[in-house]
Amino acid sequence: MRTKLCWIPFIPVTLIMIFLKYIETTLSADETFMGLDIIDLRYTVIALVPILLILCILISLFDRKTSPFYLVIRNIGAALFAFIAAVAVMFKSVMSIMNILSSGNISVIDLVTAIIGIIAGIAILFMASYHLSGKNYSSSLGVLMLFPALWAAFELILIFLSYTTISVLSKDMLDLICFALIALFLFTDSMVLGSMEGKNPVKRCFIYGMPTVAATFAYTTYQAVTYINTESLEISDVANTITIFAIGAYALFEIIELTFKANTKEAVVVIDKEDEVKEYAQSTVREEVDLLLGESANDHRESLDLKEENIEEYNLSDLDIEEDISPVNEKVEENKYKEVSDAPKKPERSSLKETNNISDLDFVIAPKEDVRKNSPKNELDTRMDQIDKLILEIQSKQNKND
Repeated sequence: MRTKLCWIPFIPVTLIMIFLKYIETTLSADETFMGLDIIDLRYTVIALVPILLILCILISLFDRKTSPFYLVIRNIGAALFAFIAAVAVMFKSVMSIMNILSSGNISVIDLVTAIIGIIAGIAILFMASYHLSGKNYSSSLGVLMLFPALWAAFELILIFLSYTTISVLSKDMLDLICFALIALFLFTDSMVLGSMEGKNPVKRCFIYGMPTVAATFAYTTYQAVTYINTESLEISDVANTITIFAIGAYALFEIIELTFKANTKEAVVVIDKEDEVKEYAQSTVREEVDLLLGESANDHRESLDLKEENIEEYNLSDLDIEEDISPVNEKVEENKYKEVSDAPKKPERSSLKETNNISDLDFVIAPKEDVRKNSPKNELDTRMDQIDKLILEIQSKQNKND
């Protein structure tokens, strides 16, 4: 997966940006660094952001293997910084509402942004819980997961409007770029967490996430050094800095996870539950019968009565894959092996509690045949366990009829 090569330009560009922002805090108005004054340093850092973005896009264009779907794993770092970001966003929003009410000068855009920020904080808390539990969220929460990106977009509008009354040279414009990139990353990340269809959101997490990390870390470095050098601090500014840093750190841990755990397109098969799961289940039943009966599979298909109309009587979506399947009745097991005494015993499968809750997803992601041989603990094994139970139920029903 060539998208991982984005780390090559990301690391040096990020370090250079952080270093230049630190140097900027040490210079006075008439001092220069390598011929660059404060304004030159600011615009040099700003220019490095689109350069890094373009490099990430160019590298990802040569990647044709990365799968657009990803199943979340437990990520303590991402969960921690998502929680910090959620608290900071909600605190900042509540402070904004209190200031609006106390001043008596109600601004619609400020009030709407604050309300959206509270909802966005709740959504980010959900994101933290998903990273902590290692599960993708249900598609029913798709609208809620859009609020973090929406909040960042409104913050971007507020910052842009502030530049109409404040001189651009008197304020660091890097915060404008930070919120633009945060909005793009959070929107893409919500697609990854929800296993949503799109133009490869996994690759876009690298494209938008790495410039986001570089910009947020450089901006918060400047703000942190400035706070240390000054005696008075504004609580709202500190909350804003913590928010930006926490989201940047969250993006970094998310990118690290995707770097090591993202799958290739050849490694997964995506099944639409509404249209294809029945056909997929039927084909899997036939494979299970072949594995169980071996060479005598054709002779015993009729005895098992595994026809499509029998399979369709069972609704696989109703099976609760979060709970372990109950042990098989010993009498049914004996009847099954009376006909084929030499049939090889199937290996025990992994516990269903270790798999993702794919019953809530719009898509089921399962490794293909050549991959699952070396990976017994996956979603296809979960589906196989359901098929095992289905076969035994059909056989038991046929034995009673006989």
